[in-house]
Amino acid sequence: ALSSEILSQGGPSIQVECQQYIDTHDKVPVGRAVVTHTGALRQKYLLHCVAPAWKGGNHNEERVLAETIQECLKTCEKLKCKSIALPAIIREPYNIPIFITSKVTLKTLQEITCPGSGMNFNYLKEIHLVLAPVSTMKQFIIDFSETFSVRET
Repeated sequence: ALSSEILSQGGPSIQVECQQYIDTHDKVPVGRAVVTHTGALRQKYLLHCVAPAWKGGNHNEERVLAETIQECLKTCEKLKCKSIALPAIIREPYNIPIFITSKVTLKTLQEITCPGSGMNFNYLKEIHLVLAPVSTMKQFIIDFSETFSVRET
């Protein structure tokens, strides 16, 4: 899983800082993001967010997933970050179907970055979607074309 890889590459200081947060504040609430240092990683910040667990789609999971993505972007703006690497939130423990993750992520990005959204990005200029495995990337490509009305010429 992505979190295991981050801990493996970033070193034990990330886990220590996360545990200190939990000891002080309890768990990160669903839909919220917490910032830690990055250990041995080259990034400036590491955002830890908790997406909703998939319960069949009848418990506001899509809305909460959109709020989670918005929270990450807003946090990056507050930190004056120029870019964010945003992974597709689908794997354990959330089990959100890829087609839901793709549509919600792209729709949220479209809505929050369009003029009149009420969100002003003075610092955040680049959003990099981290899409693995290939099946995830393929779904996002299909949905990107539909969401942003991209037509082949």
